[in-house]
Amino acid sequence: MSQYYVRKSGNDSNDGLSPATAWLTIGKALGASGISSGDTVYIGSGVYREKVNCNLVSPTAETFVIGDMLGEHTGDVPGQIRLTNYLTNDKTAPTDQALLELNGRDYLTFQNIMFHIYSNSEIYPIDTGITLSAYIKFIECTFFGQNVANLDAPFLYVIGATDTPVHWLISRCYFFAPGYRAVSLDYSGLTHTADFDADFQILNCVSVFSTSLFHINAGSFGSPRYQACGEIVRGCSIFTNSFAMYYTVAASTRVPSIPARFEGNFVITHDFSAPSLQADGTGQIIAEKNLIVSGYPYLNVTEGAGSVSNGSYAVLFDTGQETLLGLNPKPIFTPSDSSPLLGFGTVFGGPTVDVLNRPRPAGGQSTLNAVGAYERHDTGIEDTSVYDSAPSSVKIIGPGDHDFELPVNPVATNITIMVQYDANHGETNKPQVQLLANPLIGVSAETKTLTEVADIWEKIEFTQFTPTGYGVVTLRCISRAAAGNGQAWFDSITV
Repeated sequence: MSQYYVRKSGNDSNDGLSPATAWLTIGKALGASGISSGDTVYIGSGVYREKVNCNLVSPTAETFVIGDMLGEHTGDVPGQIRLTNYLTNDKTAPTDQALLELNGRDYLTFQNIMFHIYSNSEIYPIDTGITLSAYIKFIECTFFGQNVANLDAPFLYVIGATDTPVHWLISRCYFFAPGYRAVSLDYSGLTHTADFDADFQILNCVSVFSTSLFHINAGSFGSPRYQACGEIVRGCSIFTNSFAMYYTVAASTRVPSIPARFEGNFVITHDFSAPSLQADGTGQIIAEKNLIVSGYPYLNVTEGAGSVSNGSYAVLFDTGQETLLGLNPKPIFTPSDSSPLLGFGTVFGGPTVDVLNRPRPAGGQSTLNAVGAYERHDTGIEDTSVYDSAPSSVKIIGPGDHDFELPVNPVATNITIMVQYDANHGETNKPQVQLLANPLIGVSAETKTLTEVADIWEKIEFTQFTPTGYGVVTLRCISRAAAGNGQAWFDSITV
């Protein structure tokens, strides 16, 4: 398996095998003379004004297309990797063309890439083509653009095949796409011989302004209308003027053997004439532990266990209020302190991290997940009564985490911290402190778990390391309290 590189300073006549001999275009990397099955291509920061056609020999093992946002592999300055149909510049009307044509290629994983488009026709920005593309992943990507012509055009259009799962995963991604349906899975016109799990998951995503998040046409013609079923949307925050999930089976009310699942999601629907969740028949979608703000939450969908759609829960999340006080802002849509979005409920098989790739749950008030894509992190507060060294420590009440950013120099470095917890926290899962990896300066991750009993300060010391340059490392302090009133204290950090 080889590593390849694409950079704005590259040339498509190069071999692409090193940063110094990088290719210039993503199209070259995914073309007939580019990467092969199992390879990885790192894309340096910059704007890529091109349409990418995947014409490589279809991979049979996972093949990675990764935006190198930090410059760790390409050596480029940190920055965004943007694929756009603005082919001339950002002030000239773009060419009305797609961004990425998968052309039936399989086992491709795209990560840390912004897909940016403007269109005034029925263009599908990312399209599988007329042939199934299976085992596709989009991780930590942003889909940004506007369609001013067709409100039903999907940003990601996935075509299915008879009796065949697609095996797609969209995880920790953002959709900001007015006029676009975010994702469409299309088995229309096909006749299946049995129900089967389509294996399509959307996890920990945020969708804002898109006309809808997920439309599923499961087939099937013939009788008894077998279906491509089992699609999953979990842990997402969805702000839409139409449906969040729509499941159709050629107007059949038949219940599949593996219903689609919509769980742990936070939905605000702007168009009160359109249902947030819609199916052709009751039982085709299982909906549990969702918070839905809508005048029309369900059509042929039964409100499941732990769900709320009657307006009884106040919608409380951060919108940048901290900046008014000169404080560091939390990401927008993060549940605010004591928000009903926190501790909402944990679904079976639910994600163990949120959209920020930080632990679930970590709301600081419950052992249950928050609803939607965000947990509430950095929940430590100052405690002037319990500390290792005066005048105070940082206390986390209940399960939660708090990050500290520590500047380091390129010298031998030792990091220590004092930690204590109380009896309400419990000893089953004692507090932890993690040193997060920073590959830019050669720092590896390390996790330390307390060993002392309750109410005793314990010194945690990390393995000595030498950064390769000046930079910052993150120390994550974690309370794993078994109860909401359990407490852990963190103090006396030394570097």
